[in-house]
Amino acid sequence: IAAIGYGFSPERAFKLLEDDVILDVVDLTLYVGTSKNHLTRIKGRIIGENGKTRKIIEEYTGTFLSVYSNYVAIIGTYENVNVARRAVEMLASGKPHNSVYSFLDREKRRLKKLEFELWEKRRL
Repeated sequence: IAAIGYGFSPERAFKLLEDDVILDVVDLTLYVGTSKNHLTRIKGRIIGENGKTRKIIEEYTGTFLSVYSNYVAIIGTYENVNVARRAVEMLASGKPHNSVYSFLDREKRRLKKLEFELWEKRRL
């Protein structure tokens, strides 16, 4: 399974067997080229101190992230993966962490509202 090749544990990779779960991969070389120094810096921005940034992205979006080699792989539902991908792309493009955290906060509220609206429609 491809997810294991991107550094995911088998337990997380098996999430892909669920119907609505996908794998998306961001190639960091598209943002920083092949310079090892730039790649290391960008991966550090995405992971954060003691994994803080990666954990925030995962918690706010309900996804799993793996930063491996030149890639960031994301497992989750389609909508959540798109939000996580945009956050990773923002960090790779050099946006400040606070801007990315604000974006994630807005998107989390939007997704929660959307989920509530869908739940309300199902009840009717």
